[in-house]
Amino acid sequence: MTGLEKILSGIKEESEAKAKEILDEAASEAAKFAEDTAKEAEGKVSEIKKQGQAKAADIKKRGDSAADLIKRKTLLSAKQEIISSIFDEAYDKLLKLDGAAYNDFCIKVAVKNAQDKAGAIIFNKDGKTKLSSDFESKVNAALKAAGKNNAKLCISDEVRDIKGGFILSYDGIEENCTFEALIDSAKETKIDAVAKILFN
Repeated sequence: MTGLEKILSGIKEESEAKAKEILDEAASEAAKFAEDTAKEAEGKVSEIKKQGQAKAADIKKRGDSAADLIKRKTLLSAKQEIISSIFDEAYDKLLKLDGAAYNDFCIKVAVKNAQDKAGAIIFNKDGKTKLSSDFESKVNAALKAAGKNNAKLCISDEVRDIKGGFILSYDGIEENCTFEALIDSAKETKIDAVAKILFN
């Protein structure tokens, strides 16, 4: 081998070695890059998965909360309807009272609401026809028995356009004892007790 050939051979070997070194380094860097990229991708996938799970849990929680709210609202509405129907039924029964039952109920309400002085009791046309001939004497006797010694009620000639019950009148000052007013008052004062009986 001539001197020139030796020089050329040495240059070739050195070049090949350098090329191999560069290729090995590039391969190593590529492998490291691929590994880092895979780890980063895995981390991102894991984070996205966590976010997805958290979002799904939040949606489920809000869905459960909304469902619970709808359930409670529906239940409350149903309870209110039942209670309302109870009072509506009571009102209908009052309107259908007749004879002794009607007279006794009106006396009881009058005694409870009458002032301890003279006044008039005003019915509607139908109500007056239901009164017994001794209603006035009975209601005044009941007032005395209740300790309202100065109370005296007379049946007024006036009739009012009311559905049932009556109105107590004292020189222009009136006490509403219509069946509708009685039921409204009962709703305000007895609704909790009714609900407790029905749902507890």
